[in-house]
Amino acid sequence: MRHNNVCDCIVCVDVKMEPSLLPVKPNGYSTKTTTDDGARLDISACGLRSTFECSYFDIRVTHPHATSNVTMFLKKLYARDEKEKREKYEERVVESERGSFSPMVFLTTGDTGTEATMVLKH
Repeated sequence: MRHNNVCDCIVCVDVKMEPSLLPVKPNGYSTKTTTDDGARLDISACGLRSTFECSYFDIRVTHPHATSNVTMFLKKLYARDEKEKREKYEERVVESERGSFSPMVFLTTGDTGTEATMVLKH
């Protein structure tokens, strides 16, 4: 599974690939939240969850058999990767973009994380 193949699966109104986030000042954001100018997420889609709300997604494709992952249960692997994405982007999306954020974690074996499964079922 390739990263861009996942991006092509999201069908909604006003879908954008790699949308730039609005510029923000670092003050007031947690230290793990990215405040870089020119920061981008993988996908934005308006109208997915509600009519006037934009949803933002960042995708991670992980190989479960990699040396760093092989001793980890899949549930823990998904949780770790989803948490890292949330810490990096969620606060900024909610506060400055006024949207919702979902980390989309996929495995190279074809499995999907909790958040990705919920979004794709929607």
